Amino acid sequence: MTEENKRITIQYSIKLGDLAGEVDRLYSQAADKLKALSLDNMETASVLDSSVVKKIDEIRQELSATDMMLLDIQSIVGSYIQYEVSLNTPDAPEVQGTQGVEQHMVTNVVEPA
Repeated sequence: MTEENKRITIQYSIKLGDLAGEVDRLYSQAADKLKALSLDNMETASVLDSSVVKKIDEIRQELSATDMMLLDIQSIVGSYIQYEVSLNTPDAPEVQGTQGVEQHMVTNVVEPA
């Protein structure tokens, strides 16, 4: 795996009111990557060519990168939903202020396997 393809997990905080916009931005990036993918029609005579292998590999790498983006979005939205549910659950400890929101959401982040 090349340096540019290695992934690291980062953590940062944003205002709760900015969360929907941030998720929308990430979702739009993933959608744009998917729209940019193209699996062109090929003539039967050129199917067994090395260029086909290269093109398929490029597409699979882009799909993998997009899948990771979608996994991040899923994790963020899932954590937010857990936070919202905890606010409406009488047995849940009350979350105090921004720091409490951050702590609650961070502890519920699902890391990829």
